[in-house]
Amino acid sequence: MSDSKNKEAIEVLEIASVPVRKSAALSEHSSASLLSKKWVWVTFIVLLMLALYVVFLLPGDLDRKRINDSVSDDDKTATHSRQEKNEPIESGVVTSQPDALEKTEAVDDVSQQFKVEAGKLLASIIELEAHLDRHAVKKWAAEKYADAVEQGRIGDEHYRRQQYRQASETFQLAINRLQDLKQRIQPTLMQALTRGEQALTQGDQNTAFQQFALAIAISPQDMRAINGVQRTKTLEQLFALLQRGSSFEFHNQLQQAKLVYEEAITLDPLSDEARAALARVDTRLADEEFSRILAVAYQALQNRQYTDARAAFKDAKKLKPDASEPVTGLNKVDAAIREAKIENLLVEAEHFVQLQQWQQAATSFEKVLRLNNNHKQASSGLRDSNAKAMILDELKAALASSDQLYKDKVLQDAEKVLESVAGLTSPGAIIEQHYEQLQRLVRVAATPVPVILVSDNHTEVVVFKVKRLGKFKQYELQLRPGPYTVVGTRNGYRDVRKVINIKPESNNSSIMIVCEESI
Repeated sequence: MSDSKNKEAIEVLEIASVPVRKSAALSEHSSASLLSKKWVWVTFIVLLMLALYVVFLLPGDLDRKRINDSVSDDDKTATHSRQEKNEPIESGVVTSQPDALEKTEAVDDVSQQFKVEAGKLLASIIELEAHLDRHAVKKWAAEKYADAVEQGRIGDEHYRRQQYRQASETFQLAINRLQDLKQRIQPTLMQALTRGEQALTQGDQNTAFQQFALAIAISPQDMRAINGVQRTKTLEQLFALLQRGSSFEFHNQLQQAKLVYEEAITLDPLSDEARAALARVDTRLADEEFSRILAVAYQALQNRQYTDARAAFKDAKKLKPDASEPVTGLNKVDAAIREAKIENLLVEAEHFVQLQQWQQAATSFEKVLRLNNNHKQASSGLRDSNAKAMILDELKAALASSDQLYKDKVLQDAEKVLESVAGLTSPGAIIEQHYEQLQRLVRVAATPVPVILVSDNHTEVVVFKVKRLGKFKQYELQLRPGPYTVVGTRNGYRDVRKVINIKPESNNSSIMIVCEESI
């Protein structure tokens, strides 16, 4: 009975281990079938569930059954032995096996733990293999992948023999290798893309296609890979266009080269060579246009067409915003305009100088200095014009006050004005005329005129601000032209006051000063 039960358990284990042993082989070929046929997934899931049942549940049941059977057989053997030796047998109690049973149960617990761990590792292996198959691992790491799969197969063999510790260790080695391959997926993809693009640059169509095909196999949705495959189809035509454009460029036929390079970019918008060639030609065309516009601008500047020159320099700056030439040109336009204004103002100032309109001349010189504060001619002209304008104003003021020249202060001021005129170089006719007129008046005002005063020898006579004359019958004075006040006093008589105006050309007439009205 016991042998038959063990036989049944072994048969069940062998049947259950079939999907487990097949797992490595299944994982090796699962990628293509999983991607193409949906029903394979259903079958795979059912088999996986069955395998998990066999791995985690059924072996425990069989082990417990085997242990129970073993214990029953041991009990029978022990009973028979005791019967032969005439030893007493206690009903329902196995007295000879407690230590062995506890040891067996401890071993079973450890084995169960390794079995559970091995089952989890096996599930990870299946998942990793499926992931690597989806990324075409056999196309870029076939040998290493086969080694990892072989490790899984060896672990599966250990598992089938119930060598769970060895199975776990071997499954872990397989997982480590599969994980290493998984980490290489993205670098391998990037390497294929880079090599493909380098091959495109070198015109190696076959290598480019192979590398981009590998990239698509690894990552079917990668746009760089998809675009790369498309670009390999037009590579030959692209290089023909690039060669043709290069020929035009070599012969300085830049417009034709530009059209060809634009056609190349239309054919392959991702071509770095085409874009670089077009950028190079555009730069050369821009340089030529830049030079042409600068030449036009400088010609306009030379012709004093400042508006046209400024507009041309601004156009050049639009072509090359960072270039220094347009800025220099615009500064030259500003300088030329400034110099032209200065030139015109100097002509204007000189015109006023010729007219001896010193104030207007000074205003023109000031405008020049506002444009160039270091202009020597304008500085000198301004000083001279201001000085002459001021002297002319002083001359006019002195002449307007000539009737006050008899006053010492007025006369002194007039004499100072005359001295200032004497210090001028080329004062001009107008200043000279005013100078001569004032000089004559000053000379006359400074020349005393003889004046005869007549009295009765009893009257005290005083000429205010000149002299007290006392009593006399006749007294002659030398007085500068101008008004004077003469006062006569006498005791018992009313005072006499007379204002006399001495003129430069006096006829020396007598002036009577006598107190005649008694009080």
